[in-house]
Amino acid sequence: METDANAAFNVRNWFFDFDGTLADTEPDIRGTWLRALASLGLDCPGFAKVYRTGPSLDDISRALFPGISAAMLEKIRETFKREYDSSPLALSVPYPGAEEWLRRLRAEGRRLFILSNKRMAPLVRLVGRYGWDGLFDGLYTGDMNPAAKRPKPVLFADALRERGIAPGDAVVVGDTAGDVEAARANGAFAIGAAWGYGGPGALDGADAVLDSPPAARG
Repeated sequence: METDANAAFNVRNWFFDFDGTLADTEPDIRGTWLRALASLGLDCPGFAKVYRTGPSLDDISRALFPGISAAMLEKIRETFKREYDSSPLALSVPYPGAEEWLRRLRAEGRRLFILSNKRMAPLVRLVGRYGWDGLFDGLYTGDMNPAAKRPKPVLFADALRERGIAPGDAVVVGDTAGDVEAARANGAFAIGAAWGYGGPGALDGADAVLDSPPAARG
């Protein structure tokens, strides 16, 4: 009988997180935060110590400004979105080996998807810039539904249902606890990307954890 780790690698449907998993986007995200805060006239002396790429925009805002009001949270959210969507994203680059991994999986007949908290517009721009347009069967982002932002477990459930995919034939690959949670909440496998932004303990509960995108799997 296969172990869970082996089974995780043998499924047909692979759902990849983007930031911290396929691409190092931290420099552009951090820069956008600094521009957004400056635009709003918000002084945050502890930014360098508190800020961490990976958590949601709202969670970062609350960490930077404990007790932040709902109105200010909305201002930061909208300002960040505007700044990030207009950014050239010139500092965001794929991780070494990521493209080779994707192309090998595709050649093996796997179906590839992106499952990300990132906004769709900048995600599409980066996927196009990297020449990855033809690699993915679908892109799923939290802002796909204009009526309400979907947390990743719900977004993944929607994707499985829309595609008619059995959870046991799907794996989520990601660098944060949220990626593992999305897989676990839906009965799918989880592969942790230890090269990303998750930090210690973030990938506890994953079926397998990789130190780098695998160049080959024999």
